Amino acid sequence: MKLSLPQLPTVARAALALEPFETPQWREDFARGIRAGMTATGNPRYLRRALARMRDALQGTDLFEVAAPNASGNTKLAKNASVTVSFTGASGADSAKYNPCPAIGACGGMCVLGPTCGRARMNPEAIIGARARRLIAMREHPVAAGVEIVRACARAARLAGALGGARIVARWNVATDIAFEGIAELQSLQRAYGIEAYAYSKRPAAVRLAMKGGGYAGSTRIVFSWSERASEELASAYLAEGGTVAAVVGGIGRAEPTDVVESIRFGETWFPVVNGDETDDRTLDPAGCVVLLRGKGPLANPATLDVNDPRGFALRLTDERVRRKSYEMVT
Repeated sequence: MKLSLPQLPTVARAALALEPFETPQWREDFARGIRAGMTATGNPRYLRRALARMRDALQGTDLFEVAAPNASGNTKLAKNASVTVSFTGASGADSAKYNPCPAIGACGGMCVLGPTCGRARMNPEAIIGARARRLIAMREHPVAAGVEIVRACARAARLAGALGGARIVARWNVATDIAFEGIAELQSLQRAYGIEAYAYSKRPAAVRLAMKGGGYAGSTRIVFSWSERASEELASAYLAEGGTVAAVVGGIGRAEPTDVVESIRFGETWFPVVNGDETDDRTLDPAGCVVLLRGKGPLANPATLDVNDPRGFALRLTDERVRRKSYEMVT
């Protein structure tokens, strides 16, 4: 059942009250920037000016990260054994200006990239501030952002070549849920550089689009991000068509999720599971599997899980959809 706005957690209501990130004009301008970046010779004056304005807004923060295998500044992306190009924006209401997560739910208050978890907890002003500047720059300088994404892909291709032809993957939605998979110019750009992108998404529209392509929307693999607001019927249908679904398992401490859970049931079907914490590269997952992620931060402790997650964003081991293994709790 879809929750009404008053039932959503405070952080979700705050995010939904912000201006939506995506507009038709933003998509048009971002696509125009990609086309300009792919076709412009030299550095036309209008592009130089657009890029200068965007860099002023970023205040020294790079819009995109291009990282060698196992070398990303993001702890999860650093597990990727591939060249990884990524965009990390502000999650939930952290930008205080735009909402990049239109399907936000209870996860907004416990995001591992939010100010209460992970590295952001140690230095929230600097880290969340940088992510917010990226998101605002992407939204308010779309032509320049389009040019810059072309340059980031080109850098990734050069790095891959220097490494003897390493694979390249892209994740444009770290902590955001922007419909990049629907921008044809970006999909063409990925194919031109041999880049396979992946995205976690809670948006049913993205999942339905990818369902037509066996889990892919263009050259982007869509991972349906399960939450308390997700449709079990859509999850089951998507898995049956070769898609993948990511689900957080709460209250297991530091145990590996696949040491705890044998399979997950959506609808009438039990689906195999893989450990989503071994790597962030979701292009490597077999079709039709559930990607299990260990609950972190407020979702790790079984004694306080119900207090920290009263709406059931994370799956519990007591859930009838979870087939458990016997395991010893690691605390």
